[in-house]
Amino acid sequence: MIIEKILRDLEEMSPVNQKIAKYVLENKDHMGFLTVTQIQERLKVSRASVVRFARQIGYNGFLEMKKSIQKEIRDKLDPYKKIDITRLDVLSKKNQFENLVDNEINNIKKTIEKTEIEGLIKSIELIENAEKIFISGFGLSKCLSGSLTYALTNVLFKPVQLITGSFSDFIPSIKLLDQKSCMIIITFPPYSKETLYISKNAKEKEASQILITDSKACTIYKNADAAILCESNSLVLNNSLVSPIAMSQILINMLVLDSKKEGRKNLGKVAETEYEAYKTYTEDF
Repeated sequence: MIIEKILRDLEEMSPVNQKIAKYVLENKDHMGFLTVTQIQERLKVSRASVVRFARQIGYNGFLEMKKSIQKEIRDKLDPYKKIDITRLDVLSKKNQFENLVDNEINNIKKTIEKTEIEGLIKSIELIENAEKIFISGFGLSKCLSGSLTYALTNVLFKPVQLITGSFSDFIPSIKLLDQKSCMIIITFPPYSKETLYISKNAKEKEASQILITDSKACTIYKNADAAILCESNSLVLNNSLVSPIAMSQILINMLVLDSKKEGRKNLGKVAETEYEAYKTYTEDF
């Protein structure tokens, strides 16, 4: 992916190439349809600089880079093409099961291998130090963000707000974002426009950001104060949720272990209130 190529070489780039790199990172979906002249005019750089940039990140020239971006855009627009090309359907149910299980085990293994414990510890610190927690997820990530919101609401004695739906659904909520807030963003390819907006808004308001995603190639990785990377390869569908769910559970358990007494107290309050609610409901009927 072009974003991975850029991030790999970003620190060694000249100021001009870094300027072009930043534009590509923020506008990749448009880059596949722009000419060298258009990029030159928008960034106030020379045509030669655009070509040199493409070569620095591993392409023969601008045209090859442009075609590569166009292919990535096509793949994103048809994320379920794996269904058309898979050969798993010709296998027996037993062999399908074994292949799918092996893939998920491999996802967890790869996630463990690329997990940076510092990022996990930093995530815990950001959650503990924040006065308000926001958790965003759209599309497939909505179910992940919902379950994490439920878990943290039970474990923490502070406001935890789920951010999902359309712009009109969540904009009234994110107006409460500030420097004392922590925004947890869960996103996997294809990254949604809503996610980009949420991250930009959190950055502008100086709220801390925790990112749960598939790789450093994620378009908002640069905005994150801490990141948890999860292997999400699926043999049939677009993304697997096994590793993200596992890492979310690990994060929740580590938060409880970090403050056993407070965690036990909060969970106890929830259980007590729930018991009273059920008791009242039963008495009414």
